[in-house]
Amino acid sequence: MHFQYKGKGILVPVFAITPLIVSTLLTKAVEENFFEHKFHGNVYQVVLGIAILISGFWNNYVCNDYYYDDKGEKHIMDYENQFMWIEMKFFSYIFWVIGVLVLLGGTVEMLF
Repeated sequence: MHFQYKGKGILVPVFAITPLIVSTLLTKAVEENFFEHKFHGNVYQVVLGIAILISGFWNNYVCNDYYYDDKGEKHIMDYENQFMWIEMKFFSYIFWVIGVLVLLGGTVEMLF
């Protein structure tokens, strides 16, 4: 499969997958080592929602390029960071919306 990217756009899948894998492994490790009973499935849904929100914040933080000059002033560089012809900053909004929906879905199911 061919991926189109510019600048740091190739990192979008990394920013999407890494928090999901880490949060799932940590949740499973906590479940096996500190609890006698298995977690309800909605706990994993809430944790994945939080991980997707973290993906959005991580992507938003990295999408801007800047440098410091000799005086210590921060200057923003105008690079195109795109993945599949979509700006990286827009992927942050996509991750945030999906994360909130997954988080709310898992929370509502646990409460009611």
